[in-house]
Amino acid sequence: MIVLLLIVCLLAFLDEYLSKTARWVIISCVALVLILYAGLREVGFDRDSLNYEMYFIHYDDPKFEFLVEWSFLAISEWMRSVGLDFRALLIMFAITGVTLKLSGIRALLDTRDGQTHYHLFFLVVAVYIGNYYLLHEMTQIRAGVCAGVFLFALPYIAQGKRWQAFLMIAAASILHYSSLILLVCVFLSSKPLNKWWLILLWAAIPIGLMTHFAGITSIATGLPYIGEKLEIYEELRDDGVMGFDEINVFNAVFLVKQALFALLLMMHKSITMQYRFFPLLIKIYALSIFCFYAFSFMPVLSFRTSEVFGVVEILLFSTLVFIVRPPLFAKTLVAIVAIALFVLNIYVNEVFEAVE
Repeated sequence: MIVLLLIVCLLAFLDEYLSKTARWVIISCVALVLILYAGLREVGFDRDSLNYEMYFIHYDDPKFEFLVEWSFLAISEWMRSVGLDFRALLIMFAITGVTLKLSGIRALLDTRDGQTHYHLFFLVVAVYIGNYYLLHEMTQIRAGVCAGVFLFALPYIAQGKRWQAFLMIAAASILHYSSLILLVCVFLSSKPLNKWWLILLWAAIPIGLMTHFAGITSIATGLPYIGEKLEIYEELRDDGVMGFDEINVFNAVFLVKQALFALLLMMHKSITMQYRFFPLLIKIYALSIFCFYAFSFMPVLSFRTSEVFGVVEILLFSTLVFIVRPPLFAKTLVAIVAIALFVLNIYVNEVFEAVE
């Protein structure tokens, strides 16, 4: 996978020399490799596949009703009834997740005149491979599909087609209930940021920190289904099965994300002039950072909600090309970020640490 990442990073520098046909042939080949790698991986290679296999095999076991959505159990029941095995399910999720994300990326790179920021496509895909491909298509396969639907829905939100976006996200939430939180994005817009939005976005981090120190555990645990699921997570954590005892809200990765957020926010006018979806994406990114702090009382909730909004960073990182000069240096910087995220996920976060 590191070889593919390096190849995609190289293509980001050569993109302007590729014909339209060559570009899409290469993109199709990259998509195929990503699908095959995720769909054919060894079960147990990552943290979640053994659990998914257990849900797939024991789809009719009542004890799994609060651990996985009914839709996943229903899909498992149907696939087994037609003679398909767990491998077929992994391939199905890989095809859906990768295709939706690449299609969403393509739509979010459209310009006002109907053209596309082709020079950013491979750069965005490199960031995707280095982070969210590992987190989603290789691990949290349900969240991966939902994130793909979300990216695909964002252009509709930007165009004011809120009902279409609402229905897309609502449909995705059937597969992963945490996607319901994405519905707040339906009320956002991609209009240039005014002073009130700037005040609110700059306040996202300090408000999140204040919420963290004040604590909102009682509010979250009082919500239907969510409270029950949090109690299960807490029991599993206490038994040493999953999760972490505490979360470092000042870890290096999120400090870097905050620095990037601040830089992009300071340069919002310049970026918006060149990239029309920027105001919408930066608002969603602010929600990602806020959720990380606000829900830090429960690490699994903090990371999941932050990640579900944070998928927009695969596009936001690449907007550095619009403000950093020369552009070659900006592309180099983004490529380094993509590779660094890959290394961090593999060797520090150990996303492929097998479940014992």
